[in-house]
Amino acid sequence: MKTQGTGISAAIAEDSTLSKEVEGDRNILEAPEAAKATPDGKLVMAEEVIHGHVTWKSMNLLLTSLAGQHPSIFILVCVGGLSIMSIVSTLEPWWLGVWGSQYETRNSSEVDIA
Repeated sequence: MKTQGTGISAAIAEDSTLSKEVEGDRNILEAPEAAKATPDGKLVMAEEVIHGHVTWKSMNLLLTSLAGQHPSIFILVCVGGLSIMSIVSTLEPWWLGVWGSQYETRNSSEVDIA
C-alpha cells in the first residue's frame, strides 16, 4: 500500500498541474534583476519612460467612455462651459467696478444693494 504524505507539499508533489502553477507563482514573486538593494534596504527599480503620442483610437475610447456614443456633443458642452466660465469671470470685476462707482456719484442710501 502506498503511503501518502500530508500537507501542501504532498499535494504539490502529487499533482503536476498544481506544481506547474506553484512554479509559475514563484517566478512571478522573485525580484526582477533590474531591482537593486540600496544601503537603507529598499529596492529600487529603474523608471520606464515611453516616448510617443496618444492615438485617435485612445482618445475616442476616452471620449466615448465619458460621453457615450456622442463625443462631439460632449466636446461642444465642455468648450461651451469653459467659454461661459471665462466670460463670467471677466464680467465679474467689471460689474463690481460699475456698482462701486455709484458711490462716487450718488448718496450711499440711494445705491441699490442688489
